[in-house]
This record gives sequence, structure tokens and C-alpha cells, in this order.
Amino acid sequence: MEERLELTRRAVGTHFWFRGFRGYIEPTLHRAAAGRRDLALLDCGSGTGDNLRLLARYGRAHGVDLSTGGLAHTRSLGFSGACGDVTRLPFRSASMDIVTSFDVLQSVADDQGAVREIARVLKPG
Repeated sequence: MEERLELTRRAVGTHFWFRGFRGYIEPTLHRAAAGRRDLALLDCGSGTGDNLRLLARYGRAHGVDLSTGGLAHTRSLGFSGACGDVTRLPFRSASMDIVTSFDVLQSVADDQGAVREIARVLKPG
């Protein structure tokens, strides 16, 4: 797992897939933030933490991941990272304005439980 995260970390800046992904996600985040820059944002399955750069434009970005190596890189980028499972998020209920999870749910045995947890930590509205 750590080797894959290292390969991802090296590719995230230049690989065509990541550039295309950011081109798709950035306008969606912009619309969801609705001009605010004071939001609490969470990326579930944050891996290396590189997607937190996208989220940080809109407020305080946090990551959660099972990988301690990924969390170390997340923290080296200056972001908050917690070790945790997307089906048992270590965050208070109704504490996040925006929650993302990229390329994770298809790998979770209890995807419905993960979606329930994401909904739990989201603020109403």
C-alpha cells in the first residue's frame, strides 16, 4: 500500500488523469463553496493529501485515511490528517461543510455505512 501511495504522490502533479480530475472537480467545489472561504472540509480516503490543496481554497481542509504513510505526507503538506476508517469517521456529527471521497467507495466493503458516516459529519443544508 505505501508503495502505491508513493507512486501516486509522484504522479499527482503531472499525470494526465490527475490534471483531468482536477479540471472536473474544481468547478464543482467552487459551486459547492458558493463563494465562501471559511468552510470546514473533509476528504475521506485522503491518501497522500494532495487533493486537500483543492479543498483548502475554501477553508480548513482535513484528511482521513487508513494509511500512516499517506497521513505523514498529508501533514508534511501542512494539512490536518487523522487515521481512520471511512465507515467510522473520527469527527463530530454535523462538523463539516463539504465532504469528499475520491476513488474510495468502490474499495469499501460497507459502502452504505461509509455514505451514512459522510452524511453524519455533514452540517445540515
